[in-house]
Amino acid sequence: MNYEYIIHSPCKLNYHLDVHNKREDYFHDLTSIFQLISLEDLIYARFNKSNTITISGDFDCITEDNLIYKAASRFMERHKSNIGISFKIDKIIPAGGGVGGGSGNAGAVLRFLNEQFPTLYTDKELFDLALSLGSDVPFFLVGGTALVQGRGEIIDKIPTFTQNSILLVNPSIHISTKNAFLNLHKKGLLSVKNSSTADNVMKDYLKGAENFNKFKNSFEIGLFSDYTFINDVKTIMLEEGAVFSALTGSGSTMFGIFDNSKKLENAKNRFLHRSEYNIYMVKPLDKLPGTEKRVI
Repeated sequence: MNYEYIIHSPCKLNYHLDVHNKREDYFHDLTSIFQLISLEDLIYARFNKSNTITISGDFDCITEDNLIYKAASRFMERHKSNIGISFKIDKIIPAGGGVGGGSGNAGAVLRFLNEQFPTLYTDKELFDLALSLGSDVPFFLVGGTALVQGRGEIIDKIPTFTQNSILLVNPSIHISTKNAFLNLHKKGLLSVKNSSTADNVMKDYLKGAENFNKFKNSFEIGLFSDYTFINDVKTIMLEEGAVFSALTGSGSTMFGIFDNSKKLENAKNRFLHRSEYNIYMVKPLDKLPGTEKRVI
């Protein structure tokens, strides 16, 4: 009997993202709150006896650079057999939008393969493999809501405000992460972390979304003068009653948190005339989704 697996691959947003000074390993220290959200890609997987890994779908890089391929290839290096896997991705999440679509794909594939071959890696080894693929990938082994520090390797689960409704507006602009970091250096926007930084962020978070106005995104501050959409989208979100609005990741997606669906709908309607905007209504997720299995 043959099976096809449907892997749900959600993305994330950053309620708060403070970029600190560069570390000795050339990565930057971060203090951030990551939130898993319901916007997802679907990845279809089938095992075969080809001893190869293939991937098809709508992605804008060569196969070897795709994080699904990298995650599967590195994971299966320990599996001494002729097992092959074919992946097909139904891409919904906007690429280069600061919501971790590619990192989420990598994390989803690692979770899936670890379910199929649970003895190949310890939890620590799987986590280290995820980190080698990208700083955001380990979060997608944890999910929910988390206080994230270091370069992304220090992850502490925290409560999820599942009642929040969130509007995402992606302006179809790709902002280079490398250039966004260079911009922070150029404009002197890196902050100094101290012993109370994470504690203060947690105190504000636990008070609820109405206190998120104390949060920041270092990249938003750095990119504000170069991208007018940041202020345009935020202004509309707040005018329509968002309790908080900000850029996520290094851009270009903006989000607004609303305390009722009517306000969110009103805000969404104000963006519909902009054909270049991709608009998504999403919910926070408090746990990672499971994998579906079906007979083919």
